[in-house]
Amino acid sequence: QLKPDRVRGAELYEVNCWMCHGKKGLGDGPVAESMTSTVPALAGRIDDLGMESAADLVMQGSGDMPGYMETLNRKDAIRILKWLNGLDPKTGEDKK
Repeated sequence: QLKPDRVRGAELYEVNCWMCHGKKGLGDGPVAESMTSTVPALAGRIDDLGMESAADLVMQGSGDMPGYMETLNRKDAIRILKWLNGLDPKTGEDKK
């Protein structure tokens, strides 16, 4: 049985993204300190960018962030973004 998109998105985030963006999407992952640019907090903020634009950024990369075209398909990128969008932007706690 397939997992719901947000559940799968959380799992994919834990494998691919948390090191920079933090466990709760607040931009405070352990790798963030060594970055040349600020790692953005993404929790609850994906609507501001637009889901499709954000998915493009995940796939292609930007600045210090690598592209994940070789690692994720676009549907998986959107699953991650949907999970992030369900988090509280101040605490990173799940709002759903």
